[in-house]
Amino acid sequence: MVLEEVEFSNYKKSRGQITCSPQVIKLYDSEAKIRCSLDSGLISKTSPSYITSLKIHLRYGYTETEIINLDIKNDPAFDEATEGNEQTSASSAASVQETQVGTKVGYKCNAQYSSFDCYDLSNSAECPSGFHDIVGYCSGPTNIRCCIK
Repeated sequence: MVLEEVEFSNYKKSRGQITCSPQVIKLYDSEAKIRCSLDSGLISKTSPSYITSLKIHLRYGYTETEIINLDIKNDPAFDEATEGNEQTSASSAASVQETQVGTKVGYKCNAQYSSFDCYDLSNSAECPSGFHDIVGYCSGPTNIRCCIK
């Protein structure tokens, strides 16, 4: 199999923002390990966690489509080895954490995002699943954010 594309949020391997190895994947006992890292400086370690989709495109020689379950595991040894480094592991960024969804404040975002809603994201609350927040498109204090797809 060949790793064609990896993407999450607005980051893509094909844009040079995500580095993965190996590129050619060989299964051993029906398992393979791939390590992907988001390039340095694209996400700050102080940015809050959020939930997003992880898309992995593999090219292989089969003529059937099969849906499989993936277990994405964080490698603690890799995290310790990169401590102090700005790289963020894609597996860490994609890990699911229990979060509190913000409260919709009852009005829409402004400018080009007028089809999306504004949310109160105080107390570490986040946008609903599948959405991410942007600053400056909702009226009010800085904790009122526009949640877009």
